[in-house]
Amino acid sequence: PPPPFNSDVNNTFIADIYANPENLEEAFGNISTLVILTSAMPKIKTRSLLRLMFSRLFRRKATSRPQFRFKQTPEQVDWIGQKNQIDMAKSAGVEHVVLVSSMGGSDPSNMLNKIGDGNILLWKRKAERYLIASGLNYTIIHPGGLIDKEGDFEPLSGVNDELLQRPTRSISRMDLVEVVLQAIFEPKAKGRSFDVISTSTPRNDDVYDWDGFFARCGHCNYRHPDIEAILAREKTLETRSEAVAKAASSSSSSSR
Repeated sequence: PPPPFNSDVNNTFIADIYANPENLEEAFGNISTLVILTSAMPKIKTRSLLRLMFSRLFRRKATSRPQFRFKQTPEQVDWIGQKNQIDMAKSAGVEHVVLVSSMGGSDPSNMLNKIGDGNILLWKRKAERYLIASGLNYTIIHPGGLIDKEGDFEPLSGVNDELLQRPTRSISRMDLVEVVLQAIFEPKAKGRSFDVISTSTPRNDDVYDWDGFFARCGHCNYRHPDIEAILAREKTLETRSEAVAKAASSSSSSSR
């Protein structure tokens, strides 16, 4: 079983993994395992929320959904920021990297990619592929929808988003924490990339077979989708859109 967690606040380091990853160098001293939990966080655009509330207040049909934005984009956090951590782990001689990502990465049309036009799952997927190619021991975990409820339920693993076809495809945060902790100490968790959700079966930690759980975990297929081609296409469209907007703004200013 995992040893007791050391919650000493002196072991806490704060740094920008995108802009100033070198500030984390001290944190990588004398560690054997890195757990990556970082992710870009979308924030709702206030105006879009007000428009939606106005429509509902006056019982009008809403013409759009709430819109989101990122202070730091998924490309910056979920790709470059995670790449920085992986590179630093390799330089520091870290033995094992556990990367907590997300289910849905096999489907470019997944709704999460549309949030803030961030393509968050695609950038996460790119970081996963980078970790696999790094030569480091790795465990990549794709949890289902995270929920705030009591844990202690047996996990169910899958690959390639097959678990998204199930009626219930969520996992409590506490159950995910347990999977991550066990992945650090179970040798059979290494070299695996899998999806995981909670079942409705209570878990007895005194007898639960974590060795068997990780032995049954498969490995997700990274041949599809073609992340590089999709992201390159998205970048081209974004550049064209920015150029059109700039030209339109310039034309408007000239007409005045």
